[in-house]
Amino acid sequence: MSDPPAQLVPGRPRSTLVLAGDAAWARQMAARHWQADGIWLGQETPPGITAWPAAKARELLGLDLSLLVVDTYAGLDPDALGAATGALVGGGLLILLTPPAAAWPSFVDPDNARHVSYPAGPEAMGGRFIRRLLAILASAPGVYRVSQHDPIPAVEALAAVPPVAAESCDRILSPDAACLTGDQAGAVAGLIKVARGHRRRPLVLTADRGRGKSAALGIAAARLLADGATRIIVTAPRPAAARAVFAHTERLLADSQRHGNRLVAQAGELVFMAPDQLLREPVPVDLLLVDEAAALPVPLLTQLLARYARIAFATTVHGYEGNGRGFALRFRAVMDARTPQWRGMDLHAPIRFPLHDPLEQWVSAALLLAAEPAAQISPPATTGDRIAVLGQDMLAADEALLAQVFGLLVQAHYQTRPADLRRLLDAPDITVWAAMSGATVVAVALTVAEGGLDAAMATRVAQGARRPRGHLIAQSLALHTGEPSFASQHTVRVMRIAVHPLRRRQGLGVRLIARIAAAAEAAGADWLGTSFAADTDTLAFWQAAGCTLVRIGAARDGASGSHSTTWMRPLDAEASSRMPRLHERAVDGFAHGLGDVWRLMCPAVAIALLRRTSPVAPLPAEDLGEARAYAAGQRDWATCQLGLWRSVTWAFGVGRRADGEELLLRRLLQRWPMADVVAEAELAGAKALERRLRAAVAELLTEPVA
Repeated sequence: MSDPPAQLVPGRPRSTLVLAGDAAWARQMAARHWQADGIWLGQETPPGITAWPAAKARELLGLDLSLLVVDTYAGLDPDALGAATGALVGGGLLILLTPPAAAWPSFVDPDNARHVSYPAGPEAMGGRFIRRLLAILASAPGVYRVSQHDPIPAVEALAAVPPVAAESCDRILSPDAACLTGDQAGAVAGLIKVARGHRRRPLVLTADRGRGKSAALGIAAARLLADGATRIIVTAPRPAAARAVFAHTERLLADSQRHGNRLVAQAGELVFMAPDQLLREPVPVDLLLVDEAAALPVPLLTQLLARYARIAFATTVHGYEGNGRGFALRFRAVMDARTPQWRGMDLHAPIRFPLHDPLEQWVSAALLLAAEPAAQISPPATTGDRIAVLGQDMLAADEALLAQVFGLLVQAHYQTRPADLRRLLDAPDITVWAAMSGATVVAVALTVAEGGLDAAMATRVAQGARRPRGHLIAQSLALHTGEPSFASQHTVRVMRIAVHPLRRRQGLGVRLIARIAAAAEAAGADWLGTSFAADTDTLAFWQAAGCTLVRIGAARDGASGSHSTTWMRPLDAEASSRMPRLHERAVDGFAHGLGDVWRLMCPAVAIALLRRTSPVAPLPAEDLGEARAYAAGQRDWATCQLGLWRSVTWAFGVGRRADGEELLLRRLLQRWPMADVVAEAELAGAKALERRLRAAVAELLTEPVA
């Protein structure tokens, strides 16, 4: 490694100091370099230093730090490391407190507890992630290691460091005083054009961390408010993600006043609203800003795009939360179809630190922030793709293979994070399946073993008295059916599945699931299962893979507004005998709860969940007569509710379809007031809605009813 710097100077690359020894020594050494504007990620700190919890590391984004201490003795959270290092400015110092190099891979990290399932403890995790991290640190420039009892280098105490000078980060300053780079000024101009130019021409901003993306949103908001805009809304996966936007807007508007998630300036306001709230309670806006868009599911983004004519999306290209490349790939087709005149802009020049900063490079490599699927794949061989289990040792030893696997997972699933990389490499109950075309990974799935709990524990789980770590499906079914046997039986849960974009819609994912199911059955498992946030494409895939709906969650995801669903595939005779009843209860309970628990669910998803795989009882003639009389205009809405409800749920259950079925779902099953349905569908009024409802009922019930 390089010799340690005698002094860290503003405008220079950021450096890393690794203090490797016992915990007390490492903390004492780090305290010698402590600065008032530093952050200490950990739990135990020297006197006078307040710890910052790793769980709140995302809240550091948007701050300017000259010093960051990460105490790995308190637990190394990969997500926190990725987020917190983004706040270090040029010339700043990251201090890692670690066990000695030889002992670190076997150190029982407290953070490991969340990655293992009961009864395993954190000691069951492997050390591959740490061994790989040590190898990356050993070859990275700007990393200085000091072991216990070695001489301590003279690292000067750091003062607050201003943004990096232009010449040190190879960027051209913007002539705009509020913007620090030409990229940022261009982004601000583009955002203002969305608000002031033609409708339905959204902008997509993509950037790596530290490029001033969120600042650009705040600067544009300030400009628009100063120019007379009345309402600008910013949304993100969580309010803390929008903090930098508010900070930059407030900084530029001297007369503004902040009230929680609302900033008032002159005659206008900047407001944070959760994504699902924007769909439930549409409001007029001059501009809607969607920050960290890659951390939101594409179906939700699609609904926002349809609902708001002036909208801009911003996302991190390679981030600790969501991947901009995957976002662009999945969302591009939607935007091409709905808003073909959309524009994209990339911000390349960093603001807080130099271009090609060594700390950014080693953190990106260690957390695989830039991992992507193979750029090209060969045509399927005549013998077909090879499906195999990729061992964790194999993945840890083959960086190219690991990057392909993780790149596919990041691109396909909006919530894949660096912590998932550690679990993939080290968790004892994870199996990595892959479909290979030659040396190229064309599909990947992660599975985890669940259930198998002893009778006493299974009973307590079913009673709601215990919730042991892991065992997601086993616990859920035991608790919600009251049957302990679901916690005692063995389930193989598919946690993630991803198919290369060039091989999608070719049945590859279904074949991969079939192979996993066959292996699980051969190993004596009772069930194959999965749990995911419902959207129509994912529901269709798991149905095609031979799985059946057994549960719909009541709680909604705070960002997406989606409900979790559980799907199972029986692997033995006993499980097969239980499946029809499980499915029937799930669908019946869902139909009855649509007017309450699930009244805000997307209608297309709700209708898909009402489709039954088990036989549906015949529809009584009395109910059919009531519904057909309504369709013909012979009965009014209020006098035939029971017959309508039974007839429509029956029709959806057997797979009938009709134009206007989503309006019928909203009005009849979810019990939305007529005025709300009219407003959401942008209809002329109540009479127009009534005509659509009668026509939909008629179409659903035109075929003979057995």
